[in-house]
Amino acid sequence: MMKSGKTPAKDFLVIDVRDDDYVGGNIKGARNYPSREFLLNVDKLVSETKNVPVMVFHCTLSQVRGPKAARETRQNIIDDPPDQDVYVLRNGFSDFQIKYKPTSSRSHLVSAMDSKDKFEKEAQVTTTPAVEYEGQTTSPAKYDRSKYDFTAEELATIEVDPAVAARVRRKLDLHLMPIIFCMYLFSALDRGNLGNAKTDGLNADLGLVGNQYNNILTVQSVTFATMAIFGGYFSKRLGAARMMPIYMVVWGTMAMLNSVCKNYSGALAVRYFLGTFEGFFGPTVPIYLTSFYTRGELARRLAVWYSAAAFSGAFSGLLAYGVFQIQSSRLGGWQILFLLEGGLTIVCGALAFVLLPAFPQRAKFLTEKEKETAVVRLLKDSSKMIDAPFKTSEFLEPAKDWKFYVLVVFALCYGTASSTATTFLPQLLARFEFSAVKTNLYTVAPNLVAVCYLFTIAFLSDYTRQRTLFLMLALATTMTGCIILASVPVTAIGVGYFACFLIQCGAHVPTVIFHSWHNNNDPSENGRAFRTYDKQLLVVYCSLTVLHSGCLTFAANAGSLISSNIFLDSWAPKYTKALIISACLQVLGITILACMRTYMMLQNRRRNREQGVNWASKDVPTAVLAEGPKHPSFRYVL
Repeated sequence: MMKSGKTPAKDFLVIDVRDDDYVGGNIKGARNYPSREFLLNVDKLVSETKNVPVMVFHCTLSQVRGPKAARETRQNIIDDPPDQDVYVLRNGFSDFQIKYKPTSSRSHLVSAMDSKDKFEKEAQVTTTPAVEYEGQTTSPAKYDRSKYDFTAEELATIEVDPAVAARVRRKLDLHLMPIIFCMYLFSALDRGNLGNAKTDGLNADLGLVGNQYNNILTVQSVTFATMAIFGGYFSKRLGAARMMPIYMVVWGTMAMLNSVCKNYSGALAVRYFLGTFEGFFGPTVPIYLTSFYTRGELARRLAVWYSAAAFSGAFSGLLAYGVFQIQSSRLGGWQILFLLEGGLTIVCGALAFVLLPAFPQRAKFLTEKEKETAVVRLLKDSSKMIDAPFKTSEFLEPAKDWKFYVLVVFALCYGTASSTATTFLPQLLARFEFSAVKTNLYTVAPNLVAVCYLFTIAFLSDYTRQRTLFLMLALATTMTGCIILASVPVTAIGVGYFACFLIQCGAHVPTVIFHSWHNNNDPSENGRAFRTYDKQLLVVYCSLTVLHSGCLTFAANAGSLISSNIFLDSWAPKYTKALIISACLQVLGITILACMRTYMMLQNRRRNREQGVNWASKDVPTAVLAEGPKHPSFRYVL
């Protein structure tokens, strides 16, 4: 199709193979020519343009057929040159061009014209904005995806400049992580503010009786857990950078509507939709971050992301402490809290929609050199093609791996403790018979200490490249806190408050380390799918990471179903049975981790013995990651 308003000068023909289209000239039907024949017979086509200079963009040939086909096409044009001036370009003017003039010998083919001025001078034509010179070919709205296609051989020869890589990391951290942190902060605030609202008379104002409060939590938990799978699917299909802000705006609206609910039915309906869109959001963040950070960098960034959940407990407590002291004749304190937190969520979602880039290649704050470095370092680290197409047929592939189901059970174990820490800390502190204002204030300190604990464990995990050991430590910390709190009387305020610190510290760590662990091993266990073009171009699809993240997030979120149905009012204020159940689940989680670690260690040792080497996961060549455990040189991250 012709692009109206973007036609070069009439004495200048641009053939854009990417869109099977002509921008200028009178020739129609590029689709009648296969891509290879189209370029090889360019001299026939040019003859119909009355001998004007021709510029051929074949970036799409590289994208569809791979760089090998593009190189062959260029060589064929050199070996069998057309009769007219031809400019064969790859990746627009920002990469390189080969200029051929039929009046010159073949030896005069040069890869020179790398700037707009030089092109205009040598081609002796006038260009218009139809041709972009900063990596775009025809439409400024699209970037040249083939620019970041590399063969295994090309990738092996590319050296990443440490200074540029450090600059890329710094820019990503400054531009992405504050937004991601705020997004998850408001997610945790809106999901967990029912606990704060309950201390300010929510049950009495809505007329909740029996287990109706727990039923509201259960409905929110069911949708939150279930929709995690679909959220990952939609985000990969439609783009995480766009879907995350949309999810935020919708659940922020639901949070604000919660303030006008007058009865049990209204609160149930609002929390149903709030849980749905928060569930969509949950697994999207890890998927999004894997498109920007390497495996070794991921745990600390996930720690920043998830630390928002712990920080939200402190922030929510402070916010509730202030809001609940507001005297209003029209609104209750819990209604003002819902309005304020929901409104801030909508504002944050709108800003994220504008500021978040979809991929490193599209980040406006990166230079062209930094964009290339951002992509190459990811390819070298994890064999992951950024902005790879989604493949639905492979979406269920991880379900064939027995280890996947073991990880699902583990996620359920730690998810119960995480939900307890996020939602029920005010109820656990209520055993000390503080006022509503003081109860919310006392939630601040345990959550702030939990943030420090989380960052410390995440740093040590990245530094030592150990995941399972620190996961077991976190679960043991939570288990100890539950046992202490269940054992001491409600009058032992000091010991009980200390136990709350332990619960909060251990409960927030597993999400960060666990997602980092299974993502580290995803390139193998059918966690990512691979496809080869022309036997050289390895393209890695992330569709299966969506299923892994979605299902494992679902399992972790399903833990909230357990917690919301064991912290019953009939078991208040001590909640002994609920705490014992939580402790038992942590024991089960530790057992699973010990078994998985033993299995992976034995696999690594067997492979080292068979190959006569002493490799750890960090020693595995990048190319091996493509085949995962099927390759004898693969090593599990422990």
